[in-house]
Amino acid sequence: MKNFSVVVFSIATFLSVLSACQNKASEETPKNYPLAESKTPPSVLSSDNPVTSLMLQMDQHTWQDLDKMYREELPNYRNEPSYENLRKIAIYHLVKDFQIDKNADDQTIIFYTKELSGLKLIDPVVLGKLAGRLKGVWTDQQIRELVTSEYNRNVEYAKTKLPKPEQYFSAHGENWEKLKKLYSI
Repeated sequence: MKNFSVVVFSIATFLSVLSACQNKASEETPKNYPLAESKTPPSVLSSDNPVTSLMLQMDQHTWQDLDKMYREELPNYRNEPSYENLRKIAIYHLVKDFQIDKNADDQTIIFYTKELSGLKLIDPVVLGKLAGRLKGVWTDQQIRELVTSEYNRNVEYAKTKLPKPEQYFSAHGENWEKLKKLYSI
């Protein structure tokens, strides 16, 4: 029950921060910006999606439930502005809360590593747990190339696409540095 309360609090906090950011962003967004016409920015998650629904009842589900939802239901949201965030959040909870890095088979770990790879501004801790689980499944060189590629891609994205990249680096820089050191990058 404590885990459920933490999740609900986390979701509420996340949504309130996003709402504040949305209000601030809408004040500063130029009218010719491509998302200015969108009713829902990509960072705002609606409550009528399978990830949010499952997260609100996580103590009643297993990682297999979230995995099934991710593979079967989530693709229905592919055209939603928040699709990438839904994917990141689902993978985050699969790793952090359901610990798939300890509980899932190799093919599931490979699947979610590939899913995480290519998403924008990923959590390096999640990548680190998946990469660590791939030791012995992938070669050290493959894992090093994955971590290097994701580090470079995320740093480049933050520097070129975020109005305040220092916020991303402040939140995740130390963990990226740990990964770089761990994989001799």
